[in-house]
Amino acid sequence: MSKLSAEDISSRMASYNQTVMTELLPKWNANFADNLPITKRAKNLDEAPFLCQKTETEDLMVLKRPHCIVIGAGPSLKKVDLSKLKNYRGDIIVCNKSYEPLLKAGVIPDWVCLLDADAISVTQFRFLEDGPVNDRTKFFVASIVYPETLRKIAMRSIDWGNLYCFNPTARTDEPTLVNEIWGWMNGKKAFAHGGNVGTAAVNLVMELGYGRIGLLGFDFIEEPRKEWTLKESMEREVWWYPDTNEYVHVPFNFMCYVQWLFMKAEDYQNERREVINLCESPLMRHTPVLKQEGLDEFIAKM
Repeated sequence: MSKLSAEDISSRMASYNQTVMTELLPKWNANFADNLPITKRAKNLDEAPFLCQKTETEDLMVLKRPHCIVIGAGPSLKKVDLSKLKNYRGDIIVCNKSYEPLLKAGVIPDWVCLLDADAISVTQFRFLEDGPVNDRTKFFVASIVYPETLRKIAMRSIDWGNLYCFNPTARTDEPTLVNEIWGWMNGKKAFAHGGNVGTAAVNLVMELGYGRIGLLGFDFIEEPRKEWTLKESMEREVWWYPDTNEYVHVPFNFMCYVQWLFMKAEDYQNERREVINLCESPLMRHTPVLKQEGLDEFIAKM
């Protein structure tokens, strides 16, 4: 896979951000307004229990709980035995629709991350209406998520101080004017999400300072569909991996997400920090940026 330059990524993300502002902002603003009574009561991320502390003798981070696994929602996750995570002693961060399957496997995550502003998220979190109360899981939720979904989450989190909200931005340098206005209204800080909920979750664990970050269910590819129109097909690139003779379809927006993830991983990794791919996606398996391990191997090293 050819790697885009930082300038290419910046240009593409700027174009993507413009699309977000013109097409999604009306919906985001409507959701934001409906969510204000809840988001005002939620916490900022800097009120969360951070995992790192500086020593008095050296300017290095000493990690209290060094390992974590971030669980995305890619199709490869269906092939994973999630019950194996019962033996994992690190922290688990899960993205939106993967939350319920994890609970069904008997695994309670430490964080749930949600960015989706559409009504589909209601079905993904409807189980919370009758689910058991759990005061361990913390929710990291965008202020523009679908209001009914946020109400279901708040019902199970806000009274325990486990609801954390952020105002989403794709900018990594400084907040936009919209973020400044949102922050003035709800008191929440801007947080760079990288384009989708998976990259937002990765940015979350980097902010919290984990030393070994395992990525599970991060595919960034699509299986071809017969119902695609010619225009939809042309919005995707087709990549071939000769060693496994696999063809994968990569939508343009996925390319932005994965390149953002790779740049963040390169900046984050050093002698004390690692970002490790645990899934079977050929795109993720063939990148030199991430270290490669199986889930069993990662769990055993904890």
